[in-house]
Amino acid sequence: MKLNKNLPTPLYYQVQEILDEKISLGQWEEGFQLPTEKELARLFNVSTITVKRAVQELVKQGKLYRVRGKGTFVSKKVKEKNILDAVTFGGKEGAMSPHKLIYSSVEPADDMIANKLKITKGDQVISMIRLKYEDDVPAAIEYSYLVYELCKNFSPLSTEKDLIYNIVQQSGVQLDKVKINFSSIVAGAYEADVLNIKKGAPLFVIERVTYTNEKIPVEYSKFVLRHDKVDYYIEFNLHDE
Repeated sequence: MKLNKNLPTPLYYQVQEILDEKISLGQWEEGFQLPTEKELARLFNVSTITVKRAVQELVKQGKLYRVRGKGTFVSKKVKEKNILDAVTFGGKEGAMSPHKLIYSSVEPADDMIANKLKITKGDQVISMIRLKYEDDVPAAIEYSYLVYELCKNFSPLSTEKDLIYNIVQQSGVQLDKVKINFSSIVAGAYEADVLNIKKGAPLFVIERVTYTNEKIPVEYSKFVLRHDKVDYYIEFNLHDE
């Protein structure tokens, strides 16, 4: 475990990269207990402060976890998932992750929702909050709003068993395209409680607006995702088939 002290790269980051490589290559498997920080400092010939920072970064990323009085361990490997499958209406049959509807209502749109859906403030929308699960653990909060005038027959409870895409189509609305925006936030009290994470933890945010074949916004959703359980990626073909 040798570091190159002539490089401009900080020593803690070099330590972090070496530890990360051992995890990613499977040399240190799930549940493996790391040497103590003193032992790692001796192996790398650096200070314990340097090792502590490297370990803390990997803990933040969810690749390591600490147990008080016992030590530091390798976390369960996170799943990989194409983020487009997570936030678009489509998806292969049977590929839908478990969802639980925790709130639904028909209510007047506020300024923000009205702006997203290009409707007038006060117009009726179907509002839903759902929890998305990965391995029986809450992984995302989904806030969804549909234009009531276009989706009067939409049943929020049906979203626990079927894709929103299918339910909207079955109500007679033809969908054309989706626009997606990305950002990030830190967990507030509500997100921390629902997702069982620490307040202030980083969260990935995806906003989606879906349009009908007449270019009219019909649905706006905001996905607030923890990324310690799933490693999201984007993959697409460079050439049309």
